[in-house]
Amino acid sequence: MREAPGAAVSALPPCVHAGAAPGDARRMEWPDVDLEAGTLSVVQLADGPGPKTDAGLRTITLDEENVRLLKAWRVRQSKERLRAADRVDSEAVFTRRNGEVLREEYASQRFEILIRRAGLPPIRFHDLRYCAATFGLAAGVDMKVISETLGHSRHSFTADTYTSVLPELAQAAAEATVATIPRRSRRASG
Repeated sequence: MREAPGAAVSALPPCVHAGAAPGDARRMEWPDVDLEAGTLSVVQLADGPGPKTDAGLRTITLDEENVRLLKAWRVRQSKERLRAADRVDSEAVFTRRNGEVLREEYASQRFEILIRRAGLPPIRFHDLRYCAATFGLAAGVDMKVISETLGHSRHSFTADTYTSVLPELAQAAAEATVATIPRRSRRASG
């Protein structure tokens, strides 16, 4: 979430693909990330004591690209922290160069800058959760899996609030529906 492209890219994919909330990503700590298993555990949802809901306590499976990026980020982060004169001891995954935990508003502002520089339409950092749900739906992921990944207790809430039907899905649904209607062959009718 800084100037370096690798840092920005490594900070964003777990949110994009796995639907972690911005606060989850900001509070994520290295002991909660198992890069060998390719998982991260969301255990700190609220700034106060404990999570918002029991459904929020979850393990998210990461794809190979996110694991690769997080491994590279961990190496880079360690090097930066060693060079920092005002080093802060922190287990946080996403930090400033000295190890200090990112402020929530910094992550959102930084994301806005990256989106503008990339020439993308305006989108809030939190909207990445909606994108993750919609992309999962488009990829054919079961709604129950999407809901659990996002930490929702009811998949109907996820379906109603977090997903959108992409035009490609609407077209595929229309074609699939028509394909199920029995038709008489032209030879039989002629």
